[in-house]
Amino acid sequence: FNLTSFSNSTVTGGSSSGNSSYGFYLTGSANNRFVGNSASSNKSEGFYLFSSSDGNSLTGNTSSKNSSHGFALSNSINSVFSGNTTDSNAGWAYHLSGASTMASDTFQGNNFYPSLLAAYRDSGVYNGTASNFQFSFTRSWWSQTDSTAIRAMLGGGAQDSRVKIT
Repeated sequence: FNLTSFSNSTVTGGSSSGNSSYGFYLTGSANNRFVGNSASSNKSEGFYLFSSSDGNSLTGNTSSKNSSHGFALSNSINSVFSGNTTDSNAGWAYHLSGASTMASDTFQGNNFYPSLLAAYRDSGVYNGTASNFQFSFTRSWWSQTDSTAIRAMLGGGAQDSRVKIT
């Protein structure tokens, strides 16, 4: 699914598997809802919101066994990620980057399952945003309850104060 300037729509129950690129890619696409979709075994990210893909809602989606990150967000704001599952992606579960004011994005009740690749086994959230944005991942399941091990799943500038885990 390559969606450019796609707005005010709902995508439900879709599946994107085995593509040579992204599973679901949005650019300049705003105020959409993605509910119960699956992205697996794609050669890049499972779900990628890029460049002014603002105000989207991703709920109950699964990203698994992709060759890059499960969910990526770059230069997009005001999106909500809730009840999504990342499982065995080659990169980070959530990769956040860009220079925009992304502190307004919401992450709650998401499920993190580790990558099978040793280099990414502990990769949960990578915060590569240009400023000191803080993100809160409330009520999420990290495949464990050990707070030290969960902190080890944070990368980039994400350590400690830039990703809040409650």
